[in-house]
Amino acid sequence: MKIGIVWAFSTWKTTLAYQLKEKYERVYWDKIHLDINTERELAELLSFDFNKHTEEQKLDYQRWLVHTTLAVAWKYDDLITDTPINLIPAYCDDENIKKIVRKYSPYLYDIIFYLPIEFEIENDWVRHTNEELRRGVNKRVLEELHNAYSQNNKLTIRTLHWSIADRLQQAIYFIDMWKRSWRWIWF
Repeated sequence: MKIGIVWAFSTWKTTLAYQLKEKYERVYWDKIHLDINTERELAELLSFDFNKHTEEQKLDYQRWLVHTTLAVAWKYDDLITDTPINLIPAYCDDENIKKIVRKYSPYLYDIIFYLPIEFEIENDWVRHTNEELRRGVNKRVLEELHNAYSQNNKLTIRTLHWSIADRLQQAIYFIDMWKRSWRWIWF
């Protein structure tokens, strides 16, 4: 099972990813690959500053992010990621990158959890701190999810609300329902 967690930013996606991995490895004894903070690690590797960059640097960063995200999604059968490819067009202006992402994104994940903006931006000196940008990205993330679902109506997309504990409980419920439905269909 492949799970993507989409977000604008500062919505506690990494915390949720860690908690889900811990829960499902303990309960099902499955080895789940956890892919977190890819966007930050790649930015550090490329010396890319989210708050100060040229358009050429931004385009190079986005190309590498698409490449890395696709490689991870194709490599692992059981995956939880806080950097699913579905979010890349929300930050991207390049039509070629958007075209590639939109071709593959509806078919890479089984479940996508959307985390709406319900928390203040955490300033960790790495992420964007612009609230207007955050709201714009959030709107584009929702548009990308709608596009992905319109291409693949078997894709499960669910919104998780409220506190971190509530979001974990909701995610577990939706994953369990998804697993039951597939077992019922195939066995």
